[in-house]
Amino acid sequence: MKAGSRAFTLIEMLVVIAIIAILISLIFPAVNKARAAAMRTKAQVGVNSVKTALLAYYEEYKRWPTDLTGYDTGTDIEVTTTGIETVEDVMKMLGGEDFNNQNPRLVPFMDVPESCYDGQCVLSYVDPWGNPYKYMCDYNLDDRTHIEFTNNNGSTNLNVTVAVWSRGPDKSDEAGSQGDDIRTW
Repeated sequence: MKAGSRAFTLIEMLVVIAIIAILISLIFPAVNKARAAAMRTKAQVGVNSVKTALLAYYEEYKRWPTDLTGYDTGTDIEVTTTGIETVEDVMKMLGGEDFNNQNPRLVPFMDVPESCYDGQCVLSYVDPWGNPYKYMCDYNLDDRTHIEFTNNNGSTNLNVTVAVWSRGPDKSDEAGSQGDDIRTW
């Protein structure tokens, strides 16, 4: 070797690798927190969109959508319920299609994306964790909603005409408490 030319020693290389590993270990949690915050924000936008669409539906037809999921008949709604999922039929109706004469004017209340798998396309509006959003409207027109939750949180009486929520990352219905659910109230 010439005098003056110097290469990295093994120790120096290991120190550099260790420093890079420490920096990466500090960055990954921040990236994961940012990703989780982005998913929560996306879910919040989703619940607000469904709520806005349901309120616009009410303004257009002066009634809440009924008889879309088989849980109600339009005249004898069970007020104590666990909420209605935004299944494909609900999304078709909110997207501008007429389903069971629920949107006879074919008014689009929201933009609903279409998901296609194996040549089958459906209107889907799910939260970032793949679950349908849930909602409850003030079907008895007393300016309150009553939601019965399936876990130990019992029931919740809300002074709102429309409640929409996402079950959150744990996919469990905890909207009556301060769990990880994203909600409009």
